[in-house]
Amino acid sequence: GRTKSVGYFKIGKGPLKPGAGVQKSLPEVGHVHINGIVNVSGFMEYFVLQNTRLNLVMSMANVLADGLSHLEKTGSQRRHVSPIERMTGRMS
Repeated sequence: GRTKSVGYFKIGKGPLKPGAGVQKSLPEVGHVHINGIVNVSGFMEYFVLQNTRLNLVMSMANVLADGLSHLEKTGSQRRHVSPIERMTGRMS
């Protein structure tokens, strides 16, 4: 991702493409995807990925898990501030 996108999630239609960030060709999975942007891309991807802060990856994984759990419990009937919105400070 871009520097300003680090820490954000990208949600979209279409399959998840594992390994795309490091130019690996792996089978696509699913019908929708949620990607977490954990570092910048475009140059020396393996080195950048190896030097990505594990704390950021774990924090984003916790936010995503909490958000999905919250969505499952409440459904789409009520509007709440999601964990992702709390973490990023952005409201949708």
